[in-house]
Amino acid sequence: MKINKLFEEMIKRGASDMHLRAGLPPVLRIKKDLVRTDFPIMGKDEIAENILDVLDVKSAADLREKLQCDFSYSVAGLGRFRGAAFYQRGTVAAVFRAIPDAPSDFESLGLPLSLEKITEANDGIVLVTGPAGHGKSTTLAAMISHINNTRHAHIITLEDPIEYFFKDNKSIVTQRELGGDMLSYAEALKNIVREDPDVILIGEMRDLDTISSGVTAAEVGNLVFSTVHTINAYQTISRIIDFFPVSHQNQMRIQISESLRAIISMRLMKSKDGSHMVPVCEILINTEAVKKLIAENTLSEIYDLMAKGSYYGMQTFNQDLFNLCEKDIISEEDALGVSTNPEEFRLYMRGVDTTTAATGFSSAEDEAANPKIKRNF
Repeated sequence: MKINKLFEEMIKRGASDMHLRAGLPPVLRIKKDLVRTDFPIMGKDEIAENILDVLDVKSAADLREKLQCDFSYSVAGLGRFRGAAFYQRGTVAAVFRAIPDAPSDFESLGLPLSLEKITEANDGIVLVTGPAGHGKSTTLAAMISHINNTRHAHIITLEDPIEYFFKDNKSIVTQRELGGDMLSYAEALKNIVREDPDVILIGEMRDLDTISSGVTAAEVGNLVFSTVHTINAYQTISRIIDFFPVSHQNQMRIQISESLRAIISMRLMKSKDGSHMVPVCEILINTEAVKKLIAENTLSEIYDLMAKGSYYGMQTFNQDLFNLCEKDIISEEDALGVSTNPEEFRLYMRGVDTTTAATGFSSAEDEAANPKIKRNF
């Protein structure tokens, strides 16, 4: 069976991912569930032939020499797909993800409109975090698209591989892909200031050199976006600091405290009716109070500031879960299952605002003091 036929089935059924491995029929991920298709079981030679058909020369060499590779593939009239090929039990396997033709906007994705405000910053670092497959790339694409449509800027993206193609609008967008257009994120970042950027997207901050170069790019006046595989805001800060030798960590805390603009942590979960996936967001804005906590390495106190920080556009996972339950978008049972603090979530559902005890003010009093800001709960 030719692989393009499988891509057609993937799009027809609204699948986000497709798994190909010997001894199984193609398996689709539909709304977070893995579903086996009715196609015949595929043998190892058929799998290998189909995967090699969609690899370019470099990706094929990576698979042969490194036993794994990341790549993208386009099918005319159907769409683009991001692929990861690898070996398991001595045979080639792959996972493909569908990439929409164009980035969606915040509203259609169900993302907080407060993200628009974050994109208005002139410099600093914005990190989007979360587990794999939980909307990081889609959220970043929406933010870059918003800048492209609203600001006159030079946007440079460094990606592995390029996922969304951006058409120049008010901004001009330069897109560079690892392997074909650059040797590494760190190498590309060393010379990026000579390319007159205003906004830089780094596909992932996954090593010391990339993080250090990204921070430097932000410090010299660029707005830098990137992703980190962490589950919440304060873990993200710790992870970044821990990349550095102990002797450099205090200096890096100070640099991060000054350059950070926001951290958006993402999760996806099923809607109550099962019809679509819903983003749940934790948002940390680097206020003066947050900056002080980062510099002093008292990260455990950041959660309380997020819970009390709706005026600045902040929210915790539990607050967003509560909002979505109140709007009947997700079920209380599902929300409780993904909550990182189930007891606090139960208090929200019982009508207890846990930030009241922390601030000394009720939600109504806080909202009255800031009438232009609508609280999240």
